[in-house]
Amino acid sequence: MVDISLPARPGRMKQLRSLVGEAAEQAGFSENVRDDIMLAVNEAFANIIKHAYHFDPDREARLVILCTDTALILELHDDAECIDPSAVKPRSLDDISPGGLGVYFIRQIMDETEFLDCEGKGNILRMVKYIEEKNRQLEKVRARIADRSAAVVDGSSTAESSSLPELVSWEQRLQQARVWPYDTTVYLRVFLYAAIGLSSWVGAALVERFIGAFFG
Repeated sequence: MVDISLPARPGRMKQLRSLVGEAAEQAGFSENVRDDIMLAVNEAFANIIKHAYHFDPDREARLVILCTDTALILELHDDAECIDPSAVKPRSLDDISPGGLGVYFIRQIMDETEFLDCEGKGNILRMVKYIEEKNRQLEKVRARIADRSAAVVDGSSTAESSSLPELVSWEQRLQQARVWPYDTTVYLRVFLYAAIGLSSWVGAALVERFIGAFFG
């Protein structure tokens, strides 16, 4: 968990992005998604500087980051007057004037965005990005790669090395996949059944055994 107060100045945006990027990396997000999350939080911080504090360099904003098993949760706190959340709307994309798209980017990037109830003074913007099924599947595959590699190095099993290339190949495919979440086992079954032919009951048994061993 990260809980830090930063001077609300443009010069602190780099530190903000670094903190967010590290948290997103630890959560297992891909580089592209990490960049998007950093952009969203950077835009929210910029809005505090400009709209909440009117560029007052002596004010501070608080960043809170929490990572759970299912989501990366980021909060930005300010001590400005409470705002009406319904009034915070993205500018129309038909308006080609510069600036004003920060709210649009934040809502497009994050899975959930909301202002928490304000009591008297101070606003809290909560942004949530869910951890994809992709990351959970990657963890399983990498754990199996580590187990099999250790067995080969220890000399406890020479047979384990035969499955390593397939595991590494599957890890690479998972890393490259961009449409999530989906049930990996469903897609893998379709591929394997197509490869062996539906009429082969022996092949079908092998497929189910493979699925159970890798994803059970």
